[in-house]
Formats: sequence, structure tokens, C-alpha cells
Amino acid sequence: LAAETAPLVKGLAIGFALEVEDALDNAREKLKRKSLDAILFNRDSNIGSEECELTWVSTQETLPLGEGSKRELAERVMRQVASMLDRA
Repeated sequence: LAAETAPLVKGLAIGFALEVEDALDNAREKLKRKSLDAILFNRDSNIGSEECELTWVSTQETLPLGEGSKRELAERVMRQVASMLDRA
């Protein structure tokens, strides 16, 4: 879905990926293949948990967002999005 819609989106196209193995390499590959501006990945160990761990991967940087509640991580993601928009 992301690969089909990213070229149609004005603004930022950000995807999510659940990764089991080679997480960073797979996320970078999906970023390119799907023409995304950024992708967030987490691991399958986060499923069903109140706490998560996310990593932000963009064409400019790879940034571990750390662990936290889904709300805390959403705030960190939004700061990254705001930073990207400021640079655009």
C-alpha cells in the first residue's frame, strides 16, 4: 500500500514496519523501495506490550527513539516529523 500511495502524497510519506531479522537493513530497503521519506520499525517482541521500542529511519538519519509507552513514542515521532517539515 505504501509503495502505491507514496508517489501520490504531497508532504511526507512515513511508513511503519514490523521486523524480525536484519531490522535496520530491511527498514532501509523498504524506505527506498516504497519511496518513503521515513520509516519507523519495531520488532515482533513489541506485539501485545504496553511498552514499545521504535527506530526512525529516514534518508538523512537513523535515530533510535528508545522505549516507552505508545503515547510517549507517538510524541517522539511527531517531533521527528516536525523537524523534517522544518527542514523542507
